[in-house]
Order: sequence, then C-alpha cells, then structure tokens
Amino acid sequence: MDYSHIGSSWVLMTDSDYPTFEKLNTKPASSTVFSFKKLTIALAKLAAMDSKLDALMIFVTQVRDIMFQITEMKERFDSFKYLLLATHLQMDKVKNFIGEIGADVDHIRLKLDQVIKEIVKIANRVQDNSSTIKTSISKKFEEMSTAITNSLSYFMCLH
Repeated sequence: MDYSHIGSSWVLMTDSDYPTFEKLNTKPASSTVFSFKKLTIALAKLAAMDSKLDALMIFVTQVRDIMFQITEMKERFDSFKYLLLATHLQMDKVKNFIGEIGADVDHIRLKLDQVIKEIVKIANRVQDNSSTIKTSISKKFEEMSTAITNSLSYFMCLH
C-alpha cells in the first residue's frame, strides 16, 4: 500500500485502486541477450540509415543543382535545335532558289546557244555574201579596167 497525493491531501491507496495490468511474459536471459544483439544491429542499421539520409540530403541538394543545370542545358539544346531547324529551312529555301536559278540558267544557256547559232549562221551568210560581193566587184573592176584600157587604147591609137 502506498500513499498518493491527490489535490491537497494524501490518500492511502489500496490494491483495488491500482490499475490492473496484465502480467508480462518474461523471457529467459538468452532471449534478452538475443534482443540486445538485435537492438545493437538495429542501432547500427539506424546509424547507417542516418548517414545515408545525410548523404541523400547532400545528394538532393546536388540533384537540385544538377537539375537546374540540366534544365539550362535542355533550354540551350532546345534553342540549338530550333536554330538547326531554322538553318535547315533556310538551306531548303536556298536549294530551291538555286534550283530555280539553275533552271533559269539552263533556259538562258539554251537561248544563248540559239543566239550563238544564229550569229554563226549570220556570220557565215555575211562571209558568203562578202565573198560573192568581192567576186562580183572583182569582175566589175576587171570589166571596167578592160573597158577603160580599151577606151584609152582606142583614143591613144587614133591620134
């Protein structure tokens, strides 16, 4: 029996006043030693987990930095990708333009070839006509010189 202080007075407690507890099953001492080993192992594991949690906290901080850097790299990669896409589109435009120019150049080359052929034909005609004119002039000159020579001979012989 014990005394208990309730309010401002001391009261004698009887067995019926104590709360009833179930009787605890006690295990032999070897079980307690085994539990102590388990407790020691558990404490070691908890210490390891605590160090891992510290490492994870550091890792999480590093991961945030890494994620920030990865995000920046992704943004740069996306901008680079858009630049490459724009470059590709511009190259397609240049290729199409070159194709159009090539077609125009081919068309101009054909026209120029036709003009050159016409010029060659005209030059050949001019050459043929000039040789014909030369021959005709030569004949006329010979006829005139023969006529002049005959006329002079006639007039010179008469006197």
